[in-house]
Amino acid sequence: MQPILTELLNLPGIEVENYTKVADRLILEVEAKTTKAKCPRCGEESNHLHQNRWYFARDLSISGQEVLLKVNRRQFKCKKCEKPFSEELEFIGKRRKQTRLFWV
Repeated sequence: MQPILTELLNLPGIEVENYTKVADRLILEVEAKTTKAKCPRCGEESNHLHQNRWYFARDLSISGQEVLLKVNRRQFKCKKCEKPFSEELEFIGKRRKQTRLFWV
């Protein structure tokens, strides 16, 4: 965990686990702190991790450096529906390649 980068990023419930600097680009590896997610079909909470899905999303620049977030949007499996679903991340919409701050 990188506490100073987590504080700088300022996304509630999200921690910066690692970072890499490549040329003029800063890549922050982020994950949600929660261990459960709510099923969008039935509303049941699940802590049964199905798989990890990593992808990149652009965020606002820091000190003139492009910032990419390497996001782990975990997939859980609902015990009631028996179907997998992706966790909802407040700072980024579904199927988006940028954070909400980036598109404002």
